[in-house]
Amino acid sequence: MTARVFSTWNPNALGHGLALEQGNLVITTLENSLSNARKVLGTLPKGASPGFYETVFWSVPRVSLGDNVATGVALPDSPLDQAVGADAKSCGYYPATGEIIYGGVVLTTTAAAVDPIPERTDIGVYLIFQTTHAYVNFIVNGTWVYEVDLGTGGGVWVPAQTIAGGNAGETSSYTRFGGGGVAFNHPRIIAPPT
Repeated sequence: MTARVFSTWNPNALGHGLALEQGNLVITTLENSLSNARKVLGTLPKGASPGFYETVFWSVPRVSLGDNVATGVALPDSPLDQAVGADAKSCGYYPATGEIIYGGVVLTTTAAAVDPIPERTDIGVYLIFQTTHAYVNFIVNGTWVYEVDLGTGGGVWVPAQTIAGGNAGETSSYTRFGGGGVAFNHPRIIAPPT
C-alpha cells in the first residue's frame, strides 16, 4: 500500500511558544507555563478529496495532558492564539477528556476519553467531503469515535493541533500525514482511507 503525504505542520502558522522538529512532523513546547491558547496548522488545505492524518501525544514526566493537547481541523485563517475547537473556525478532539469541541461549544464527551495520560495512543483525523458538506471523523486506536458535520459549503480545511504544558519540552506530538493502513468502521465510509 502506498502512503501519501499531503501536508506537514506549517512553520508559518505556528502558535507562540511551540517548535517544529523532524521535518515539521513533531510539535513540542519551547517555554514554561504554556496554556492551551495556541495551535499549529497544516500546510496544505483540503477542499474536495479526503484527507487523513494520525497523531500520538506524549509528555516527558508523564503528567496528565488534560486539556493541554487536542487534534482536529481548522480553516486556514483560524487564529493561532486559541486552542483547536475554541474558535468558530476549528474543531478538535481532546483525548484526555474525551471532549469534541467545535466553535467553542462542547458537542459531546465521548466514551473514548483515552486516559488522562493518553501517551502513544493513535488518534486519527479523517476529513471527508460530500456534495456541499465537509465532515471530520475522529478515530482512536482504529475505532471510529465521532463525526462532526462542519456545515454547508464544505470550504477548505487544514490539520490543526494544540500542544501546551508546564515546562519547556515536556509535551510533544508526532504526526503521520497521508493515508494507508488504518482500518476502522464508519457508517459513511465503505473502505478505510488509503
